[in-house]
Amino acid sequence: MTGSSLNTFPVGYEYVNFVNWSKEISGNHILTCYPQNTDELLAVINWAHENKYCVRPVGIKHNWSPLVIANGEDNSNVVLIDLTRKFKNISINKVGEHGYVTAQTGVTMQALLTELEKKKLGFYATPAPGDLTLGGVLAIGGHGTCVPAKDEPLAEFASFGSVSNSVVSLKAVVWDQ
Repeated sequence: MTGSSLNTFPVGYEYVNFVNWSKEISGNHILTCYPQNTDELLAVINWAHENKYCVRPVGIKHNWSPLVIANGEDNSNVVLIDLTRKFKNISINKVGEHGYVTAQTGVTMQALLTELEKKKLGFYATPAPGDLTLGGVLAIGGHGTCVPAKDEPLAEFASFGSVSNSVVSLKAVVWDQ
């Protein structure tokens, strides 16, 4: 990063050494920030676009694929945005035996499932609950496929399949030229 573009970076940052959970993907000295709110998140994304950087969200780093960084490659034009510190709010609206959850992508599945359990709610199946973020689960299609047993009825408002099958609405930051 050149000194002039660094001077305009909109939030606090640090350089981190990235290592995924299986230690198969790594990179050194990668620009990383921790936005506090949506305005800061958008400011970083817009800065990255203006300065020709790729933005990559990062959570618990439980992934085998090079979705975040390229292993052993030049990642000097990558900005990692860690959402695990501030983007982890959960609200649950229980209606009878069912409910609706609004959750931010930085929340861990363990935290989300714990809050659902307190309301006697949950998913039919989830992937490794302790060390994944909701954003990571949705990014990979939320494996944990749960299929019905022969002649098993589906409960009202329920969905067999992945966590992704349970999404009713989604807010996302996207780019379309």
